[in-house]
Amino acid sequence: MINIATIGTSWITRSFIGGLDLLTDMYNLSAVYSRSKERGEEFLKDINKTARIFTDLNEMAKDSEIDAVYIASPNSLHFEQAMLMVENKKHVIVEKPMVISEEQFMKLSGAARENDVIFMEAIIPIHLPARKIIKENLGRIGRIQSSRFQFCQFSSKYKDYVLGNNPNIFNPRFATGTLMDLGVYCVYPAIDFFGLPETLSTQATFLESGSDSSISSIYKYNDHIVTLISSKTCQSDLPSEIVGDNGKITIGHISKYDEVSITVDGVTETLVGTMSKEELMSYEAKDFYRYITDRQGTKDEYNETCQLSLTVCAVMEAMRMQADIKFY
Repeated sequence: MINIATIGTSWITRSFIGGLDLLTDMYNLSAVYSRSKERGEEFLKDINKTARIFTDLNEMAKDSEIDAVYIASPNSLHFEQAMLMVENKKHVIVEKPMVISEEQFMKLSGAARENDVIFMEAIIPIHLPARKIIKENLGRIGRIQSSRFQFCQFSSKYKDYVLGNNPNIFNPRFATGTLMDLGVYCVYPAIDFFGLPETLSTQATFLESGSDSSISSIYKYNDHIVTLISSKTCQSDLPSEIVGDNGKITIGHISKYDEVSITVDGVTETLVGTMSKEELMSYEAKDFYRYITDRQGTKDEYNETCQLSLTVCAVMEAMRMQADIKFY
């Protein structure tokens, strides 16, 4: 049983804890961090849980009863908070994007090795059974000609921004914006399925705050092109597609690899259906548990996952430089 604590009280933390409810033989919610005790109590009441409340991260890091920490604070705080926990020998699972630069990733990786703990990026689709299913079926569609990964979701915070407020998600000071929040879900499958591109070209549009509102990127491979499109200021329900000369694979929602189908010779077959939010979150938590409790048996898988996260981090940093996305 792993005693886990959480940092962050947003909907994603609630969903993660909901995922833990499906893994009661693996996890116990030991503590939550909040900036005030009152907010912590309100959070626990809302999710109908009992746990200790910390208002000091240093105290949480030093607590001997906590084995692991889930971090879902603003992106700009991830590195500092993750490093604090790792240096106090806590395993960490950090909501995507785990860090904002390759340099931060390498420092965190080194600290994790020195302290003999697991660190992992919480990115749902990489831990789902659908990932393997998609990979196993790529050969059926023939030679891949073109792929399009898209995630355009109108932000619930955009109207607040238009009214003159400055929500964190559109504030570059918190290392947020479309690429970091949504675009990461498009970068992952491109790198995971096809590897590093030979070249890439990225452009973005910006809000007055300096935050990227939409972004597009073209990855050029030897034999095909991958197009990535994401936005937080408009809504699109178009699926993502991988198109070959013998058929195509369609992915309904790139952030959760659901509603996946394959079409070959005009015949469409469903490969993957849908899951609840809690089920989706449980898979990354299950892998995190395995990496902690079966270090030898999962060594190769864990190293592969870390390498993928590092590569995605480096590519996203290059995309930010191309598109002139800056964090202040």
